[in-house]
Amino acid sequence: MLNRVGNYLAEISDAPNTRFVFVLFAATLTAALEYFVHYGLEWLMVDHQTANVIDATIIGLFAGVITYVEVKSVQARRHKILRDVQTVSSLNHHVRNALQAIQYAARLPLEEKQIAIIDESVEKIDKTLRELYPIITTEGALREADMAHYSKPPAQSR
Repeated sequence: MLNRVGNYLAEISDAPNTRFVFVLFAATLTAALEYFVHYGLEWLMVDHQTANVIDATIIGLFAGVITYVEVKSVQARRHKILRDVQTVSSLNHHVRNALQAIQYAARLPLEEKQIAIIDESVEKIDKTLRELYPIITTEGALREADMAHYSKPPAQSR
């Protein structure tokens, strides 16, 4: 559940307007928590020094939980970006090797062997793209659900 909350917080903090609203909401929630904890401790007639310690501890724990969730979300995003970079690196390696074979075949005298090398390299490129990007269907088009996801404009950030 904390992962979902963290992902949601990271998503809403991408855009400047929602980031500002989130900060106001968190500040208001923290202030309300502090007020009710302070009021509750007065109602329980806890001495002033003990009430301050309890009050500060609860507010600190609340701020710590929010920070922990946000940091975990940022860490998950960094790991995802790293995986994406590794995927692109692998794609680059496989496609480059296949293209080198095509380039080599283009310099051979026109024979069946040349056509076979080109066809094999094209198949390798196609296989690599399908393995690394499985959202592409056999017809070469994105699935409808993926099209909806990728057609959303990226969030603007400053």
